[in-house]
Amino acid sequence: MAVGIHDPDCYVGVILGTGTNACYLEDLKAVKKHKGESNGHTHVIINTEWGAFGDDGSLEKWRTSFDRELHLNTKNTTKKFFEKMISGMYLGEMVRLVLKKLQDDGLFLVGNASDKLRPQVFESSYLSDIETGDGTDLSACKAIFQKLGIDGATDGDCRIVRRVCEAISTRAARLAAMGIVTILRKIGKLDKCTVAIDGTLYEKHPHFRERMISTMEELAPGNTVQLKKSEDGSGRGAATVAAVACRLYNQHKN
Repeated sequence: MAVGIHDPDCYVGVILGTGTNACYLEDLKAVKKHKGESNGHTHVIINTEWGAFGDDGSLEKWRTSFDRELHLNTKNTTKKFFEKMISGMYLGEMVRLVLKKLQDDGLFLVGNASDKLRPQVFESSYLSDIETGDGTDLSACKAIFQKLGIDGATDGDCRIVRRVCEAISTRAARLAAMGIVTILRKIGKLDKCTVAIDGTLYEKHPHFRERMISTMEELAPGNTVQLKKSEDGSGRGAATVAAVACRLYNQHKN
C-alpha cells in the first residue's frame, strides 16, 4: 500500500525481516472462495501467509538436516516451514548449526575445544556484518569471534564462517525470489510490475537484493519487474488503508 499509492504498477508486497510474508492484487473472479457482492470492485488483496508454505510436507525434498534440527527446536514445530528457511529470526541459528557440525567433524576451529557455539548465540545480523565487502577483510568475523568469547580462530576459520553465511543467505534470497516469481506468473505480471519490499533482512544485508534479482532473471529471463524498497510500509500502508476505508464508508453512507 505504501508504494502502491505512488506506483500504479505495484501488484505485490513482501516483508523480509524477522518474519516473512507476501500479498498481491488478485482478480476477484479468480478468488473461488469469494461468495459476497463485489460492489463494483474487480480486484482484491490476497494475504498469502507464505511463511506457512511447506507445512503440508511439500518442501520436504529440499529441507536439510540443519533445517530439521532448527525446526524441532522452535516453539511451533509443525508450522512456518518456509519462513524458517528465509527469515531473519532463524538465519543466524542456521549458521550456528552448520558451524557446530563442522567443528564436531574437525573441520572448523581445529584444536580449539571451545563450547561457545551454544544455541541462539549467533545473531542473524552477523551475516550482514560478515558478508560486507569482498571477503578479503576478515576483521568483522574476528570481532564476532571475540564477542562470542572464542579465542584462537584462524583466518581459515573466518573464511569458513563467511562461506557458510553466504550459502545460507543466498538460499534465503533465492527462495524469496522464487516465491515472488510464482506469484507474478499466477497474475501474469512478469512485465512492467513493481514489487514493494520491506524488512531489515532485505534492507540491511549487503547482497540480498542483488541475489534476488539474479534469481528472478534466471527463472524469468527478460522480466522487467522492479523491486522497490517500501519506506515505513507499516505506518504509511496502514494510513492509506484507513483513508481508503473512510472514503468507501462515506460513499456508501451517502
